[in-house]
Amino acid sequence: EVDWWHVVWFPFAIPKHAFIIWLAVQNRLTTGDRLLAWGFQGDAQCVFCRNGVETRDHIFFMCSFSARIWKNCMQRCNDLAPSLDWQRVLNDGCRTWKKKTMAGVLCRLVLSSVVYNIWKARNAIKYQNAPKSEEQILKQIFWEVRSRISGRGKFKKNRENVKFCHLWNVDVSILV
Repeated sequence: EVDWWHVVWFPFAIPKHAFIIWLAVQNRLTTGDRLLAWGFQGDAQCVFCRNGVETRDHIFFMCSFSARIWKNCMQRCNDLAPSLDWQRVLNDGCRTWKKKTMAGVLCRLVLSSVVYNIWKARNAIKYQNAPKSEEQILKQIFWEVRSRISGRGKFKKNRENVKFCHLWNVDVSILV
């Protein structure tokens, strides 16, 4: 049994996001470094920053573009200095996001939504020449997290959860 399963698969998880993050955790997405290893002769640079070969670790947290998205989202989860290291993010998630608290659910939703939307934006650039702005990606992530939290259950009414509701623009009526 792996220790990261609850970061990927949890009751609030969005299935298409869970699938992509499941592939990412296992480093099975077709990133530039993997394509090069398979003999692909095309461009393996990061499509967002053009600074280095596209690896899983780079595209999701080390790239300046995705790092800004990740930091912005995690600030809404009360993490003012989130790690930009893939393994550390996963390890921290395994250690601290297990609980069914609003904070734990939000952090898991944010991680999966960030990974999914960055991967989707990467593919739109790579295969359709249709770049999305940072603001467009953030808007989509915020909408997905807000929708999932709003429509999927109740959380304990306390000061921290009221703050999360305000940060994510979620009606406090989901708190009991």
